[in-house]
Amino acid sequence: IIVVRSFRFRAANSSYRGIRFGFDGLDSDAYTVFLLWPLTVPLSLGLSYPYVAKRQREFFVGDSRYGRSLFGLELPTGRVYRIYLLAGVAMLVWFAIAAATFLGAIFRMGDGSIDPEAMPGPGVFVGVALLYAGIGVTVVAVRTAFENLVWNHTLLDRHRFESRLRAAPMIWLYFTNIFF
Repeated sequence: IIVVRSFRFRAANSSYRGIRFGFDGLDSDAYTVFLLWPLTVPLSLGLSYPYVAKRQREFFVGDSRYGRSLFGLELPTGRVYRIYLLAGVAMLVWFAIAAATFLGAIFRMGDGSIDPEAMPGPGVFVGVALLYAGIGVTVVAVRTAFENLVWNHTLLDRHRFESRLRAAPMIWLYFTNIFF
């Protein structure tokens, strides 16, 4: 109920060129999309997460309107899964690089043992920094690709949208916003 009411409030209090937006989603549909479908994520070991994200976005956009004109959105499931699959592969590679850097810094002894009295070297901090950087880059890349997919498949009556966001400028934008 809170999700539907917040979507309605946000839409009703937004306008473009004097025409207000609206949201006509039903509470019963919101229960399915925001309560029942997310329960499948842990049961499927996370494999249903892209489908849940797809359904939630279709609910929000598909039940929105601009004045009397209705929005429409039908995302291709395969392309949504491809975004998340590529992100998963990228994170596995990134984790491997960070772990190799981290473990290389810990196992500094020639025989492969850990020196308990040695201070952690800079490789430990580099490994942790690589891990955080990889997560951040992947999250921004997934968000960018998903938003492009959403907007390129959104209709407003007969009108289409086009989104050509690129990951590199978005990563730079997030990075500069963190530090400046």
